[in-house]
Amino acid sequence: MRNHFALLGAIIALLFFHSCSDDVVNGVFVPEKQTGEREKSSLTVKLENIQNSDDLIAGILDKNIFDEYGGISDVSKSDLLFQEPVNESKVEFNDLSAYYKSTVYVNVFKVNGDAFTPITNRANQLEYFVSFGNVEKTIDCGITDAEHIKQTVINVSVPSDYIGKDLYLVLKENQELFIKSIQAGGDIDEGLFIQKCTIEETNVKLLIDTPLSAKNYVLFLVKPEDEIPYLKHDLQEINYDVTEVNFEFRKETKKQIEITAIRGDEPLNNHEVYLIETEKWPAVEDIVKNQHGHPESDMYVEKKTIVNGKALFELFCTEGTKDYVVYIPKWNTEYYDSYQKLEVTVNSTQESYELKFDFPYVPPTGGGAITKTVDIEVTVSDFEGYGFGFAGAYVYILNDSEKLKDAIYSIGYTDFEGLYKSDISVTNVNELPFTFTVKSVEISTDKEVAIFIYPVLQDISQMLSVKREPGANITNGFKVSLTKDNLENIPY
Repeated sequence: MRNHFALLGAIIALLFFHSCSDDVVNGVFVPEKQTGEREKSSLTVKLENIQNSDDLIAGILDKNIFDEYGGISDVSKSDLLFQEPVNESKVEFNDLSAYYKSTVYVNVFKVNGDAFTPITNRANQLEYFVSFGNVEKTIDCGITDAEHIKQTVINVSVPSDYIGKDLYLVLKENQELFIKSIQAGGDIDEGLFIQKCTIEETNVKLLIDTPLSAKNYVLFLVKPEDEIPYLKHDLQEINYDVTEVNFEFRKETKKQIEITAIRGDEPLNNHEVYLIETEKWPAVEDIVKNQHGHPESDMYVEKKTIVNGKALFELFCTEGTKDYVVYIPKWNTEYYDSYQKLEVTVNSTQESYELKFDFPYVPPTGGGAITKTVDIEVTVSDFEGYGFGFAGAYVYILNDSEKLKDAIYSIGYTDFEGLYKSDISVTNVNELPFTFTVKSVEISTDKEVAIFIYPVLQDISQMLSVKREPGANITNGFKVSLTKDNLENIPY
């Protein structure tokens, strides 16, 4: 009987241990192997329709960055579980074992500094449940999430005068290249702007796909006026929450620089005044001081004539500031200041500017003008490098220097009142020095007298050598010396 019980116990024990060995095979009671011992989880992502670039990466996150409305969460480097550069159309993540049986999200990002901007979207983002083994997946970067693309409206108002002009929307990062393209003339490179439209009415709507991350745009209105190459306005930053932007271009008006010029107690009359950009003034000053000439036409913005002490310059200033010199040339060289200039800074907000010139000229006669008749002796010397032409040059006396321009243009055509001429001429600089005497010149003590030799030639250009003297200082037998140091351009 005991043997029977012993045999039964042995059979039960054998059955028990056999059952335990099956459980070990099924993994019920055995702890999991260490991570290093199990098969790795790796993921290969094929990228279709992508343009490779050094600033692209593929990144894995543990959250979905796209909401159901197409919105996007900001992504920083610390949000990425893994990242690999996109060097070709395939990216490999070698070991995702730490996220076994977890859901991760794979996107392609453009990296700019600390900013990670997805080029994938809600439609082609890869959602992956991590499993063991080497798994291959595909992201088609050409798929768009058309169902949830938001758009932003940019409303632009323009004055009716600008209908027919071209309006451009430009990314702010491209504005410098865009401006250079305008300045170069011709067609503007299409790669430099987002949209272009020709204005057909005073209210314009531009429609853009709302950027997922914030972007800055600039509006350009090109050539609204003949003298304005463009107007521009920086729009507010547009991000995914901005649905509408409004801006109004206003008609530009010219800024006014009002000139008042007084000579003693009287308004200056029939005299030139120049508006010159400040950076060009040194070149003008050299001509005025050293060459006794007038600014060339490419040296000044505009030239006006002062009438009854007044002149007006008008110009556009649409942004920033512009610096100018207002210059009134000399006429009484040795009696008072050769010229006067005032500086003015024009800005885009102020409409008008007033400048007042007050010339310290008081007729020296005190008790009224006196008329007298005198002989004037003029010695001409030192014109090396110049010539007098085939017909030669004559010495002239003009009893009112303010009429010099008209007097010169009358020479050879008609008699001019108050202009006296020597009887003889000089034809060759080798004949110098030479002294002329001009007799019976009628002058007035309240007028300035111009004494000059004309024409003096340099290549094909005609000039004059001139001195100006107050009539009150001239007596009979007055002596004057003229050299190339007194040369001036012909007034015009």
